[in-house]
Amino acid sequence: MRAPFPPNASPWRRVLRACLPCLALAALTACGGITGNSTTAAPTLSGFAPTAMTVGNTIVLTGSGLTNTQSVTLNGLTVPTWVVNSDTQLTLLVPPTAVTGTLQIVTTAGTVTSGSVFTVIPQISGFTPASGPVGTQVTVTGSGFVGATRVTFGTETTAANSPQVVSANELYATVDANATTGALEVVASGVTATSGLASFTVTAQ
Repeated sequence: MRAPFPPNASPWRRVLRACLPCLALAALTACGGITGNSTTAAPTLSGFAPTAMTVGNTIVLTGSGLTNTQSVTLNGLTVPTWVVNSDTQLTLLVPPTAVTGTLQIVTTAGTVTSGSVFTVIPQISGFTPASGPVGTQVTVTGSGFVGATRVTFGTETTAANSPQVVSANELYATVDANATTGALEVVASGVTATSGLASFTVTAQ
């Protein structure tokens, strides 16, 4: 309980005392101590570039409300390395196990998913064995293999056997009757990866 004003108190003193609670509330609100009905806008995602890339490279996502980002996923898989550049831009590093799919950002104010798909471009880093007859099973390592539909050897244009995808980084392919000595090619997500100068040698039975 406040002590009563003395009979001879100044009128200004009475007004000041009456307004002190209002002044304190205004000061707290201005300093962020009281947020009132203010809310943080839900995130939006307007696009990303590039739309296709190999693992180990960066993608820049643009939108709004990205400041309080908590996590980023690609095709439902966590992207471990990302940084918020501003409220409207975020950069992520395509992880080694990335799979083609939509991007999703989770912030303290909500979740947003891209309207289009990011394509992980497949790469071949190696294969074993380096030679063998028809029927040999070859283990191919690399990245972006999920969804692979074809593996060819040399100059063949159609593989007789579909690859067995183990993970984003490994698949098995069988040397078929159409195979010839030459580079391997893997087709995944509609994109073709080649072993380059590394050649598989088809030997006689």
